[in-house]
Amino acid sequence: MNYLIALFLAVIPYSVFIFREINNLWQVQGYFVQFCILILFSLSYIKKPLRYVNNKALGFLILAIGLNVLYFQAIALSQSGYSNSVFSFFNFICIVIFYNICVQYLNKEGIERVLRFLKYSAFVMIAFSIFQKFGFAQFIKQIDLPASHHAIDNAMTGFIGHPTHYAGYLGMMIPLFFGRKRENILAVILIWILLLFYTNYSTEVSSTGILVGLGVCSYYFYQINKRLFFTVLALLLIVGVVLYQFIPKELIGKLIYSTGRVEIWSSYFEISKGSWITGRGLGFVRLQKEYFKHLHNEFFQIYLEAGIGALLATLYCVIEFFRVKVKTDKTVLQLKAIFIGFLIYSLFVYPAHLWVISTIAIFCYASIYALHKEEIDYAHT
Repeated sequence: MNYLIALFLAVIPYSVFIFREINNLWQVQGYFVQFCILILFSLSYIKKPLRYVNNKALGFLILAIGLNVLYFQAIALSQSGYSNSVFSFFNFICIVIFYNICVQYLNKEGIERVLRFLKYSAFVMIAFSIFQKFGFAQFIKQIDLPASHHAIDNAMTGFIGHPTHYAGYLGMMIPLFFGRKRENILAVILIWILLLFYTNYSTEVSSTGILVGLGVCSYYFYQINKRLFFTVLALLLIVGVVLYQFIPKELIGKLIYSTGRVEIWSSYFEISKGSWITGRGLGFVRLQKEYFKHLHNEFFQIYLEAGIGALLATLYCVIEFFRVKVKTDKTVLQLKAIFIGFLIYSLFVYPAHLWVISTIAIFCYASIYALHKEEIDYAHT
């Protein structure tokens, strides 16, 4: 199972070459993820799990979202229709199943193997995106991306589908290259060059990817050497204040470019006022006629669509994740840093709706619980 999980996560971005007849990158990856989760779930009835792990917070979240879906389905059936939230709930359950597979079958060795496979996958993605930037990836043109992205000439999207999403992916992948080996240091430098200069949409730099990268690097350095972290932070603040006096104001505008997020959040906040308990139902935002099909803030979207109970359960899951006691080493630092990157990413984009990103995040989330349980079992033997 360890090898299957590792191969599954590493291949997701490139599944577009398996299902060539489906002309949508994200749909292809979704079908591949669901197919692989089905295989893993079936095998879980054949191969005995290593352990069972309690997760009260996740149980509350499943209950909150499940009751929400039942509520809207009952309303739809009473009106001789059906609720669009059912398919969204199916996607959510797929992710929950994958969590269970990871937490029951992965051990320390298996988790480290998955991280290595993800590292190799990220190498391929970075190499491809560089070819893409300079027009050497013509073969990808045979695969039809969503129409709204055809206007992006030679943009670096990798196999994520959009420059902003790709920038967030790169920021999240930085922890895979933590270490003192020369190739790791060069890889981190390359990623930062891509984030700062090349992963842009139109003329605007990807501030989201930069924030994710800063977040994961800050967490890592804070855990390694707190005194050095605060020293460097103080120096950066001083340099930032000095440079601010000389940076062109139009460049600052590009760095904080919101692409209409604030306006969208404001309008949907008004909509949420009348349904803060029940929400508007999963998939509500996608059915609207607005340009955005996601709110570019996963926590706000959970609140809008599933209500305050689901939001509180989600925050409970996040809090409990950081309260899990596990021995800190390089592997744990990588897992937590990637998940922190995902949380930062969730504040400005919609990574939970992207299969490549969400499966990596749920693997990191489940791995911390698996390591915690493994340490407890080892202490009792």
